[in-house]
Amino acid sequence: MLASEQVVIADDDATQRIFASSVISRIGFTPILAKDGLEALELVKSSGASILVCDLDMPGLDGHEVTRQIRAADLGRYIHIVMLTSAGQAEQRRLALEAGVDDFMTKPLDSAVLTVRIRAAARLVDHELALWEKNRALQLAKGRIEHDLHVAAEAQRRLLPGETRVN
Repeated sequence: MLASEQVVIADDDATQRIFASSVISRIGFTPILAKDGLEALELVKSSGASILVCDLDMPGLDGHEVTRQIRAADLGRYIHIVMLTSAGQAEQRRLALEAGVDDFMTKPLDSAVLTVRIRAAARLVDHELALWEKNRALQLAKGRIEHDLHVAAEAQRRLLPGETRVN
């Protein structure tokens, strides 16, 4: 299962969690439910999920702090964060963007919009993973080339007349 197939849903409102979970399940993703920000943070770290749908206003860690901690953590993968806000929270949205949020949705959730946003997030996460894998392959190839160049340079130095080898 790709990491983008799992979606952590963090909301202190059980009705919103269940609704989002049913939409996400219906489109073929696996929802992982969190009732607050602290639980969401732990689930993102432990599950391997790369998509988080997170309410802004939660007890304990709010959406801003969850986002900041995810961005500060070395998880080895990118986490796409969709923040759930109320319609009139323009300043909160600005702060969320500064913290590292990728996308927003207003409450109450719309199943069609949530479907589109999750599928788009999954595509972005999958592209990021593909780029990471290609970059890793390039780094390995670069390492082999640099080693081969070092070996070839050493062999050429040995062929030079009067050259003293230094170890």
